[in-house]
Amino acid sequence: AVLPYSIYWVRPLQPAQAAFALIGRHMRKLPCRAGLTRVARLFDLLAGRQASRRMSIVPIRGSREDLDENTFLAGFAEFCGRRAIGPDYTAQSVALMFGRLTGGRNDRVVRKQLVRDESGKAIGSFIYVIADDGVAEVLHVAARTGSGRLVLDQLAVDARTQGAVAVTGTLDSELTPELSEKHSFLYRRGHWTLAYSRDAELMHALQRGDASLSRLQGEWCLRFP
Repeated sequence: AVLPYSIYWVRPLQPAQAAFALIGRHMRKLPCRAGLTRVARLFDLLAGRQASRRMSIVPIRGSREDLDENTFLAGFAEFCGRRAIGPDYTAQSVALMFGRLTGGRNDRVVRKQLVRDESGKAIGSFIYVIADDGVAEVLHVAARTGSGRLVLDQLAVDARTQGAVAVTGTLDSELTPELSEKHSFLYRRGHWTLAYSRDAELMHALQRGDASLSRLQGEWCLRFP
C-alpha cells in the first residue's frame, strides 16, 4: 500500500451543498433529499451574500484557456518532469485518454484548462469532470514550482462557474502546503493505491511521494465505457 497516493483532498466551494453531496455518497437513501438540497442551496446563497458584504473580492490573477492534446503533452514534461517517476505519454495515448473522459455522455461536464500567469506564461494545467452530485472530480492538476496557489485558485474559480459545489482529487505531495492554505481537507477513502516492484529505488520513490501519478494513470478513468 502506497500511502501518499491513497490520500484525497476536498475543497468546498458551496459549503452546505458540498457537505450534503459528500454525505449523500455514503447514504444513497437519504430521506427528503430534494428538500434538503434546496435548504443547502439557500444556506450557501445567504452565507455568500453575508461574506461579500464583509470583504472585498480581489480578482484572481492570470488566465486560463482550453487545453488540447498537444499542449497537454508538451506541458506535462515541463510541469511534472522533475519527479523521479512519471508516465511516458505519446500522442496516441493522450488522444485515447482524452476521448474516454466523457464516457459517451453528451451531458458530462469535462473541463481541460491551461493556466497562464499575468505575463502570459504557461504555469500549469488541470482536468476535471463534474459528477452528478455537483462535485468536481479532478483527474489531473500540475503546476510549475511556486505556481501551485494560482493554479489551484484558477481551478476553484473555473469549477464554481461550472456549477460545482466542491472540488476533490488525489493528493499531490508538492501541492500539500497550497491545498492546506486553501482550506482543503485531507482524508483517505476506502481504496488504497497498491504498487509492487523488485526495484527498491522505485518503491522508495513511490513511498516518499516522488512520482507524478494522478487519476489519469489509474483505474478511475477506465470506468468510462
